[in-house]
Amino acid sequence: MATARERDRCRERLERLSEPGLDCDSLRREAVADLQRVIGFDRWCWPLADPETLLPASGLALHDYVPAVPRSLELEYSTDGFAAKHVLARRANAAASMSAETGGDLAQSPRWDEAMRPVGIGDVAAVACRDALGCWGWIEAYRDRSDRRFEDEDLELLASVAPSLGSALRRTMYDDGPSGTAEPHGPG
Repeated sequence: MATARERDRCRERLERLSEPGLDCDSLRREAVADLQRVIGFDRWCWPLADPETLLPASGLALHDYVPAVPRSLELEYSTDGFAAKHVLARRANAAASMSAETGGDLAQSPRWDEAMRPVGIGDVAAVACRDALGCWGWIEAYRDRSDRRFEDEDLELLASVAPSLGSALRRTMYDDGPSGTAEPHGPG
């Protein structure tokens, strides 16, 4: 478990990452690497979001349940609201864990039971990366069933960096190159 100082330093690094200079993929990879060191997880995904529809767009991921992703998304967007991306995008608290939302009974989540459990995923933490203009993506972190659950401090760190990462995603998603113009082109 990370110390308060390690969490503060991670928060500062992630806020600096949101300053201009990195492309969208590099920003996401560096942010995940920082979060992995402090929060601790091996598998993850970070899809971008269409801020109008809250549908996931292109994403980066390192996990082993790719064949089950379509079913996972179907369940998430239809019946399974436990730490669901579109739900987090609209909630006051942008971060949640599946274990906290199911009261520790992960099997209450059909998404976990059908898509994640078979590959050994335990707890899932998710955060909506949103700023004042919308939700621009989500970070999902996965722990193995044999790992500890995500703790309140982990979720607090994720929630605290969500606005700066959301602004950074918005800026880099629409970056047209060296001209520096970053104008949204409408929903995807």
